[in-house]
Amino acid sequence: MHLPKSKPMRWILGIVGVILLLGVALVGFAFLPENIQTTLMPPQKHPKPAEYVSIGDSYTAAPKLATQIADNTPSTCYQSNSNYPHIVAKAIKPESFVDMSCSGAFVKDLTKPQFTPKGSNAAQDEALGANTRLVTIGLSGNDAKILTLFFECAGTPHDESEPSNCVEKFKSGGKDGFLEAVHATQPLIEGMLTTVETKAPSAQVFVVGYPQITPNDGTDCPDEMNFSAEDMTYLDTALRELNAQLKDAAKRHGMTYVDTYTPSKGFNVCAPRDRRWIESVVPTDPAFAMHPNPVGELGMAEAVIKSINKNYKH
Repeated sequence: MHLPKSKPMRWILGIVGVILLLGVALVGFAFLPENIQTTLMPPQKHPKPAEYVSIGDSYTAAPKLATQIADNTPSTCYQSNSNYPHIVAKAIKPESFVDMSCSGAFVKDLTKPQFTPKGSNAAQDEALGANTRLVTIGLSGNDAKILTLFFECAGTPHDESEPSNCVEKFKSGGKDGFLEAVHATQPLIEGMLTTVETKAPSAQVFVVGYPQITPNDGTDCPDEMNFSAEDMTYLDTALRELNAQLKDAAKRHGMTYVDTYTPSKGFNVCAPRDRRWIESVVPTDPAFAMHPNPVGELGMAEAVIKSINKNYKH
């Protein structure tokens, strides 16, 4: 998703740069939560499509996670070679693989170049074509302003004098500005999937939802984030609504929706460090704030691979 440019976030970026831990992403099956199985490991037989293309935003690109690469995108797309598309590709071994995901991508960046500080990322749909047989797409979170709005209304991390007030800020006058922003993405999602099926008519498309970011059970974790339990549930409600829109749109377009929320439930920012999928405002593992860490990317890859094994038709 979009990387906020606020003062607290610039401070966080500095911390992230100091605490990066290398070499844990593809070796860390021991770090997986209990509900993650081992279909990433041999001798599992996976479909082998001719050409696999990955499209997505930062939840796909995985900024700050392990080794950052610039194979198909500028370095400031912050794409990791240990993100879920790369893990999927390593498992299914397609004849060719292109990952166009870029941090900060909006739906419009599917069809238009995306500016980054070190060059433009080509329109992500440029990688699609008549020979494409498999597409994973994780996009629309920035359009729904899931993280942007949350950071906008949240208090300074670990500062009890500035508590978060998302609900108070966005729910007023009988309206819900947060959910309205999510609902406004529906036509964008429809257009996004139409573009993919038009540019890659022979591809099987897997629409990847977003994992759980914050708990929704009335709990909070003040040692990790200075957000109230009410606000955490509020963010989760908006996220689940976005996932529902992605799922419904995928069904209408004859595509497969990949649910990453269910397997990640309980492994949100408040989960223990060695079990959570999503890092908190101040990360303790190699990942950007409020984004998937190595465990999260492995978990998302697991969900995608299971779906491909079940639904991909040769």
